[in-house]
Amino acid sequence: MSQFHDMLLSFYGKERLRYIYLVRDPRDVCLSFMKTPVGDCHPYAIAKKWAKLQNFAARILHEEPDLIHQVCYEEVLGNKEEQVKKIVEFMGARDVCRSMRRGSIIAIKSEKDMGVTAKKGRESMLARTLSYQFKNLGRGDSFTKGQLKKWVKEMAEEDRTLVESVAYDEMFRLGYFPCVEEEDRIDFTDELCEEYTTENERLKQKMIDDLAVENPDDLKRRQVQAAWLDKTTSEHYDEEFVKSDDIDIDDALDQIDEVKSNNKGFLVKEQTKRFDFKQWPLNASMVGFMPGIEVKERFEVQDTQTVSLGGGLSVTFASATQGGYYPNDRGKANQDTFVSGATVGGGNKKRLLRKKEKNLGALFAVFDGHGPDGHHCSVTAAEHIRRQFIDEMKDESEHLDCEIDKSTRALSKSYRRTSSLLESNTERTESGRRIDATESGTTAVSLFITKDGLHTANVGDSRCILIKHDEQGKLSVDALTVDHTPDREDEIKRIEQHGGVVMTSDQYDNQDPTLTSFEQKRIWSKSGKHPGTAFTRSIGDAVAKELGVCSEPECANYPLPKGSSTFVLGSDGIFDFIPDDEIGEVVSSNSPEEACRILVGKAWNRWCESEERADDITIIVGKIKQHSKVGTLKKLSSRFGRKK
Repeated sequence: MSQFHDMLLSFYGKERLRYIYLVRDPRDVCLSFMKTPVGDCHPYAIAKKWAKLQNFAARILHEEPDLIHQVCYEEVLGNKEEQVKKIVEFMGARDVCRSMRRGSIIAIKSEKDMGVTAKKGRESMLARTLSYQFKNLGRGDSFTKGQLKKWVKEMAEEDRTLVESVAYDEMFRLGYFPCVEEEDRIDFTDELCEEYTTENERLKQKMIDDLAVENPDDLKRRQVQAAWLDKTTSEHYDEEFVKSDDIDIDDALDQIDEVKSNNKGFLVKEQTKRFDFKQWPLNASMVGFMPGIEVKERFEVQDTQTVSLGGGLSVTFASATQGGYYPNDRGKANQDTFVSGATVGGGNKKRLLRKKEKNLGALFAVFDGHGPDGHHCSVTAAEHIRRQFIDEMKDESEHLDCEIDKSTRALSKSYRRTSSLLESNTERTESGRRIDATESGTTAVSLFITKDGLHTANVGDSRCILIKHDEQGKLSVDALTVDHTPDREDEIKRIEQHGGVVMTSDQYDNQDPTLTSFEQKRIWSKSGKHPGTAFTRSIGDAVAKELGVCSEPECANYPLPKGSSTFVLGSDGIFDFIPDDEIGEVVSSNSPEEACRILVGKAWNRWCESEERADDITIIVGKIKQHSKVGTLKKLSSRFGRKK
């Protein structure tokens, strides 16, 4: 990575870029590479590469010493705990492995548990089968002790002298003292260097031939890796950082040539400012931490549609969802789900046989899943709430005073029943596996639109807002739901009554609620640091329910706005990064589909600038229109003609 320092510095900036510089005795490095089926095989070539990389790192140490923390491999073997402590101190607030600032839930393991996971976890178990050197992943302390100064016992004197002669200066600088005296170093003539290089190529070819027989799958993986490692910095610029089907390649290469001439690296942020968010993310060459092509693959948009609800009332809407970016899980499923424009009719099945059913209303909802089974929880919740709500609205056995009461009761009942269903762990995925909602679940925000008004239901921190314009054209934004977070006094009271603790992670670690902390408040158990939810209501999350988190939605009813208005339902990623008035301006001047693209694009870029990852982002934008009956009759008369 030190070879690409200019690029990394321009991309991350000094505030976010940090290096852990791991140094190891080149003689031991040489022994390891000579035994494993990867890279160079001859001591001369291995030592040359090692010395080259140390010089790249030395430049960073000289120019930006605050960005780099040097760790000695031998000291890690001797005292792991002390070295890890120093690394953590260097990382400081950047300790993103422990917590995600805006994560819906947080799972923190002890160092001991993490060590066990590292050796026996799924990734480790899989990796150790891939190749010879990865077998070390599962070995313990006895293996560790054998790694210290292996060269003393195992290295031939001829090879040791060769390595020390090549890397003599770099070894002294890093505290590794050569056995060979300076005057006894090998004189590397052109003929001798060519001889070593030829022998290295022969050994590499033999390694490849042997690997093709012993482990052909491993060879195939290594060939792909080698192709990338052989690329120069300029090749990375040209082929990767501007790779997109929808960008002018010639124009992009001209920009890069200009950047190269200024020796400033690839200025991603400057190019980002030129993005056309209406086409998000189709023309993005680099967005956040992912190539535009990857962002595009994780983006879905539902085309603009219109549903008529009778009486001159209609809703024109569109939806979009963007899968997030997780550095340690690039292929993680999008855990958001949405219901967009599900029509709800009235009357029971017998009545439907006699008379055509009319659309009494349309249901819109956004579900933000979280936890190991969050994707399955959100999909299950979306399906069950939609189906149960529609059934409840058709059930004429309940005679309530008005349609408003019926809508509120139906929404509330469908939320509670769906949560109980998930908590029972009886639901299954498409593959037949049981969905585990012990520490997984979903937030849910719903909007049901009828001629009688707007009916909302919400659990969690997703949100619904309404944008209107008065007679003078002045824009106003009204929040139709209120987030359920540990910042609400009424929510905290319920949590504490059930024995839960509301603190930030730092406050819990120090058992001091007065400790100044800029972290998000979360819900913990007194008996241990879990579950760490950043919301006070959800569907699923059986463990959190024991601490006062509930699935009872807050429901509200609003009169149907006069004239035209626009609603926005979105997951927390939208509202955390875009102010309500900015959302209002975007949806007022664009079609629903365009507004979805623009708002998702803005939220994504701001999230990536704020953190080292981005969560899933989902939005629904709908324009509510009321057509007067008089206007409709005039249009019909004009169309068909009317005899006097």
